[in-house]
Amino acid sequence: MNDLPSQVQNSLCELISNEERISQINFLLAVSGGMDSMVMAHVFLNLKLNFGIAHFNFKLREEASDLDEELIVQFCKNNEIPCHIKSEDTNRAAQKRNLSVQEVARELRYEFFDSVMSTENYHYVCTAHHGNDQLETFFIHLFRGSGLKGLCGIPEKRDRILRPMLWIPQSHLEHYAKSQAVPYREDITNQSDKYLRNRIRHHLVAPIIKWDEQHLSKSLHSISLLTDYQSYISQQLNIYINDYVVPLSPDIERINLTDSCIEDSSWLFMLKLYLLERGLFTDSIADFTNSIGEWKTGARYKGKNSTAWYDRKSLWLIKDTFYNDWESGDVIEVRDKNQTFLPGGDRIQIYADLETVKSHTWNIPVTKHAVTFPLILRHRQPGDYIELGTPPYYRKSLKKLLNDFRIPRVFKDRLYILTDAENRIIALPGLINSPKYTASKTSEIIIGYHSSLPFLFDLDDD
Repeated sequence: MNDLPSQVQNSLCELISNEERISQINFLLAVSGGMDSMVMAHVFLNLKLNFGIAHFNFKLREEASDLDEELIVQFCKNNEIPCHIKSEDTNRAAQKRNLSVQEVARELRYEFFDSVMSTENYHYVCTAHHGNDQLETFFIHLFRGSGLKGLCGIPEKRDRILRPMLWIPQSHLEHYAKSQAVPYREDITNQSDKYLRNRIRHHLVAPIIKWDEQHLSKSLHSISLLTDYQSYISQQLNIYINDYVVPLSPDIERINLTDSCIEDSSWLFMLKLYLLERGLFTDSIADFTNSIGEWKTGARYKGKNSTAWYDRKSLWLIKDTFYNDWESGDVIEVRDKNQTFLPGGDRIQIYADLETVKSHTWNIPVTKHAVTFPLILRHRQPGDYIELGTPPYYRKSLKKLLNDFRIPRVFKDRLYILTDAENRIIALPGLINSPKYTASKTSEIIIGYHSSLPFLFDLDDD
């Protein structure tokens, strides 16, 4: 068990994929003052690696929190280690952010790490998660009904976060701490059964290890195998995404559903995984995949932070944030030549003539004497129609027009309509202009419209 430093060094070499680079890397260690993280700091010190220590004082345990901080500051001072400390009232932050204390503590901690890394030029953050943590996480996800990805537990590497002790049993750390007289503090809250992780630790993992210590190493081996399986599936999922998923905006994706694909069981499996990854509820995914061949345009399937809409052999994934910036009752007056930003991200501007109109817009040449100002932008309303054709013109309902243009139902209420002060429809920007109110030869103003949804209209918008 005294080979802990070599185990950590080997792990770092694998994670960074270049043994020679280890000595050139600046590591930032996340240290709480507890045994696990203090052992990690001591190991890095023995390995003579370049590192600093970051500690976030959450102010959750009154004097005990401050004593943790004092221990770390003294350890860094004694060993000439760069020390980065921050403290904040976590309970107050949780109320302000409307999150649980656990959630906000994690946010605060990693925001702090990101800040220190960017200002002090650290390459990686290292956390002190170990094998027991990994097994606890497996059971947490198992009890929550997670899929394979969740059962893989804690990732050994994610972006710039490394966990070099993740596959090492905690007993090895305990032996090292005792043999090397590593200073650390006990967190009394770890003895509580308030949180699920602690209950699993005390009443499931500890008895299993006590029954037979080999159960931990064998369990970690099984989790490692699951991680390998997940890695392969992730590669296949990336191929699926490249072939069938079209990202259209930060909030919108379209999944193409072809007849040949629907009959492919592997394709269907990847679709389920992707929808699960995107946060759709398992019941929603089951409803969709179990009704192949019976999908109806306009059907929707809910998720935690998004909704999937079926529309003519396409599945549209829309994040809830798409609906945050606009409302069906939005009414905006178009008054001057300054660019106007509309709720939802569209832009509109009045130009004097076509020569001054910027490229990549939908142009609406307005016949000034035919309309009543001010011009208005709004969303569709029941009974809306547009006048088309040639004099005396004919009326066409917007409902039928949008169907003819095959606009997915999810976007119909989002589209803007340009009217005059008498509520006469001048144009559906991006789709069609009414010839009754727009004619380039007699127009006196040009409306330039930039859509944030150019994929609906085949516009090359900027």
